[in-house]
Amino acid sequence: MFCISGLAVMVFGVFMMVLGVFTLVNGSFRVSRERVVWGVPARIIGALLILPLFVCFGTLMAVVFVYQLQNRQLEVDETRTIGLILLGIDLAFILVILLIGLVTAEPVEAEKPPGDGEYEGDDVPRSGD
Repeated sequence: MFCISGLAVMVFGVFMMVLGVFTLVNGSFRVSRERVVWGVPARIIGALLILPLFVCFGTLMAVVFVYQLQNRQLEVDETRTIGLILLGIDLAFILVILLIGLVTAEPVEAEKPPGDGEYEGDDVPRSGD
């Protein structure tokens, strides 16, 4: 049986938050091996990567507040539903992030491996030459 835990969704949210902080600091977000988002769009993606944790936390706080006002306890079926809602929030943010990333991504220039091509020190004789 497939069960989604709110804790698992929150752990995924923390992972997204860490990735978002790195994206904000670096100003780049790699969509694939060949495509990277740079600058302002990358920083927007970084901010969107941070938001799901807070949105999910706010959603959980609102649900707990409503149940507390009604003087009710959460049942197993209701916790699964809440877990699915939290997962849906995370997936919606990921969908928006990928959409922004795919639209604004630029091709990465192929980097030469070290030792190939031009090098400033090529005119310096190497030992054994």
